[in-house]
Amino acid sequence: MNCWHCNTEILWGGDHDIEDDEVFSMVTNLSCLKCGCHVEVYYPKENDVKEKSDIIKEVEGLAKSDTSALHEAEQSYGNSWKKRGGVGAYMMLARKWDRLEQQVQGFHWDVFKAIATDTREEGVLDDIGDLRRYLFLVEAEMRMRLKGDKQKPK
Repeated sequence: MNCWHCNTEILWGGDHDIEDDEVFSMVTNLSCLKCGCHVEVYYPKENDVKEKSDIIKEVEGLAKSDTSALHEAEQSYGNSWKKRGGVGAYMMLARKWDRLEQQVQGFHWDVFKAIATDTREEGVLDDIGDLRRYLFLVEAEMRMRLKGDKQKPK
């Protein structure tokens, strides 16, 4: 990189982290030995975002797939999952957990071994997915209710 004023190559003086700035995370100091100009280059925080790990990418895919599956199920079943209120919703979760518990117990509670062994389409992974989607529904329902309570005048 050359100096803007005299077109001589400028030298790197160092990088310094910026801790109390909302926009920038680092500043690089550059200087020109010929004319004495000093340049500071600020590095935006948005560039600090690290690439997501493979497991987080997989979780993102599961969340998107769950959203589609829940939307499709809602077209057929509506809100039947909460028809019997909070106790019914809890029992729905408990049934899925009981089923998982039954399937994994034979593998001395090693869920990874149980999944690797049970390759049926309706096996352990399917039940884990069902439980995860039901948990999504319960959490979303309560977050919406709590948000609604905060918006109501007291």
